Amino acid sequence: MNNGHLPDGAKVVTLEQLRAANLKYIKAPMLSERLATDVYVRIRAIRRAAYLQMLPPPPPGSEAWPAEGAARAVAMQAWLASLPEEERSVRQRTIDDVTYKVLAAGMAEPAVTLASANEWADDADILAVEILRFSGMLPEEKPAEVAEAVPDLTQAPA
Repeated sequence: MNNGHLPDGAKVVTLEQLRAANLKYIKAPMLSERLATDVYVRIRAIRRAAYLQMLPPPPPGSEAWPAEGAARAVAMQAWLASLPEEERSVRQRTIDDVTYKVLAAGMAEPAVTLASANEWADDADILAVEILRFSGMLPEEKPAEVAEAVPDLTQAPA
């Protein structure tokens, strides 16, 4: 029974420990290549609820799609391909905006705003995936495979 006391051996977390546990340095690979030197950024974990609020509404009928994985990505690509060009462009911009929102929420150093997030170019996708991974929303994966983990939602399925 818990009477309001700490269990034996337990410690109260300090703000310093909390910050250390929720911050991590990661390499910005594309920028590192362009600058010909390793460049790192500091990311922070973001809340799942905050991330879910960034997402666009699911496509109509998507509740019948496979729950996750490649089959779901194929269903999404087929749905996007079925949209008229203007609607497809709007949806793609909405999806791209999620990447920028993740960067604004999850980049600690340098601080990134929604307005400045697009300056990260192709690193934006890689960094956003790493922020989601660090936040526990994506499975761990080797950094070399990060770029492959970002689906190209503009292309129709093969």
